[in-house]
Amino acid sequence: MKHTGVIFKRILRDSRTAIIAWGIGLAVYAIFTVVIYPFVQDFKEINEMMKLPIMQAMLGDKAADVTSPGGFLGTYFFLMMPLITAVYSVLYGLGITAAEEDRGTLDVLLSYPLPRWQLILEKFAALVAALALMLAITLVGFVAGMIVTPSLEVNFGDLILAALNLLPINLVMAALTLLLSTILRSRGLVGGIVGTFVFGSYFVKTFSALVEDPLTNIRYASIFHYYGGSRMMLDGVDWGGALLLLVVTGALVALSLATFQRRDLGT
Repeated sequence: MKHTGVIFKRILRDSRTAIIAWGIGLAVYAIFTVVIYPFVQDFKEINEMMKLPIMQAMLGDKAADVTSPGGFLGTYFFLMMPLITAVYSVLYGLGITAAEEDRGTLDVLLSYPLPRWQLILEKFAALVAALALMLAITLVGFVAGMIVTPSLEVNFGDLILAALNLLPINLVMAALTLLLSTILRSRGLVGGIVGTFVFGSYFVKTFSALVEDPLTNIRYASIFHYYGGSRMMLDGVDWGGALLLLVVTGALVALSLATFQRRDLGT
């Protein structure tokens, strides 16, 4: 197709400042996390704190040894990363159709020989590329931090996998935002619903670890249950959970395509 890739390239070009800014911010966070490791490494009593029920709930069913390199990075970096990157993913999801529609540029864009499904798919593909670039910059930050902190030794392959594991959960949040944007006409309402869902999902995961059966089974309703949490650097990526999140993403995008294809555009 003549126009294939045009939207994808335009979005990446227009988003380059945000991608670099986010990437540098996450890289600085990574450097800061790595360089404080020697102080935590010698603080053995911190593992006793991690055995408290509330800490077990926040960190997972079995909290990691935070004085070990893998447990430390999982707890102090990767555990909270989905909540941080959710801001970018949700705002991007709002921008796929809702922002263009609010600005009155969506109908102009679609006046070109460009099918609606191509617009959504190329914009969503650009999100995947943008997140991957941000995470690549973040990994550079990890390398810089580990150069000056030789006591933190981790397998770089495991670090790459842990970073890539952030993609599925972020894509679910973006895809849900996209779907709601094709149904509702208020960006504020969509953002509020998705924000409530994200933090509610995190609360469900935390709450389910504090209660006894059968309520503990509500953890399966949380997207954070399938992410991996603080033990990801120790136990490896939950490939089944990552695959499920990608399947959910695909279903949400497919529903978005169907909804957007038959709806009237706002003016």
